[in-house]
Amino acid sequence: MPRFLDLFLHEIRQTKDKIKNLLLISKDKLQLYENLLPKYWNPLQIAQEFHGEVFAVDGSDGVIEYRDGVIIHVCRALGLSNTHKECRELKINVFYGPRKRNDLITFRSRMREHIEHLVALKCLNNYHENSNSRILLLDGSLYGRIAHLPKDSEIPGYQAFMLKYIETYTNLLEKSEEKHIPIIGISKDSRSRILTRILLTHKLKNYLTHNPLNPEIKETIISSWGEIWKRPRNALRKMEKLSKQIPIPSEIREIFKEALTSRPDIQIITSLIKEPGYTTPLILGIPTPVLDPLIYAFEGGTIETYIENNFSKALVEQGEELFNWAKKVLPKIFEYPAIFMFYYISGKNEIPLRIDVPSWMLGHNYTINDVTSYEASCSQEKLEWILNMLNSFYAGPKHYNVLLEEVDAKVKLKQKDLTTIYESTLMKELKMIIEHTRDVRRVKYP
Repeated sequence: MPRFLDLFLHEIRQTKDKIKNLLLISKDKLQLYENLLPKYWNPLQIAQEFHGEVFAVDGSDGVIEYRDGVIIHVCRALGLSNTHKECRELKINVFYGPRKRNDLITFRSRMREHIEHLVALKCLNNYHENSNSRILLLDGSLYGRIAHLPKDSEIPGYQAFMLKYIETYTNLLEKSEEKHIPIIGISKDSRSRILTRILLTHKLKNYLTHNPLNPEIKETIISSWGEIWKRPRNALRKMEKLSKQIPIPSEIREIFKEALTSRPDIQIITSLIKEPGYTTPLILGIPTPVLDPLIYAFEGGTIETYIENNFSKALVEQGEELFNWAKKVLPKIFEYPAIFMFYYISGKNEIPLRIDVPSWMLGHNYTINDVTSYEASCSQEKLEWILNMLNSFYAGPKHYNVLLEEVDAKVKLKQKDLTTIYESTLMKELKMIIEHTRDVRRVKYP
């Protein structure tokens, strides 16, 4: 028996119920959604042939850690078009490793996105000017890139990096609209719960509409529901207090209980939908509660205090000029375009993809600051144009987008490449030998 397999089996037997509960949705949980989801689901129409120029952009990175605590971070991105054009970018970041490992993970993720933005800007300048249909595909969520908290990066020498990130992303989105080349974000592993939230909200409203309750009790339930997404502890306290006054209906308790789980939208969709199609697009505004502190700072006229508190290390690195830069860049966050988001299933039994589209592409020139509701009309003609494009790059199971798949294969940075190509080139250029940390220098037994 392989080493540790007996312990593995023991752990599985101890936790199998929990595993099943997470992997499968029980029938009673599905009942919360099964009558409402079909109202947001649209079958795919017969796809028309798509003619146009499309760039797909993806990034990759790796780190080499050295014995004296220095980290060399290699980050690269690639843009490929269906007309055989190519745009590239590569950056090397050198710094002492942060104390917390998660800070390095976060920095690497943000830097990958930043390099992708730089490549995407290059792509916007490389389209055929006479092409009628031009699209830029970005691997990942457009909205997720809006929702990063602007603060110190915790990486020495790169404390103010998020200001550069915001500045570049703003330039990309503005240039995209100026050239009328939409950027489409495609996420194959989304953990979003926005659709779940809307369906559960409708479920709660339907119950309150059809079941007579005291107006004060109804108001408490609605108030608690509004807080459960931002301040769940406050919401639960209100419900606990209410439960001491009256018995809370089991239907309402079940809705609140489901809201507190971390079940992603895609699990609900795959459990109830088996055919190709897409959800009705939802429009997304300011990401809260992530950006709440920044909103309060602008509303209260305390933006300088916000900068002092959130960029304290960057201020040490760059001095007082950072204030002017931050005060110029941070307001741009609220000028980001609102994002339409929908889920798309390209083939039977495929995993849903999350698709993000700037609002101007679907008929609204909204910024994230303009959005007051998740639901808004959109141009069906332009939506079908996007769906035709997505369908044209679908090549069967596990090949949801062949252009993005090709970019991923070409840009992926393997550890072997880091050590045999990049590191050897580095040492040759520096004319010195650099020793790795102990965890990289594997022990070899005689």
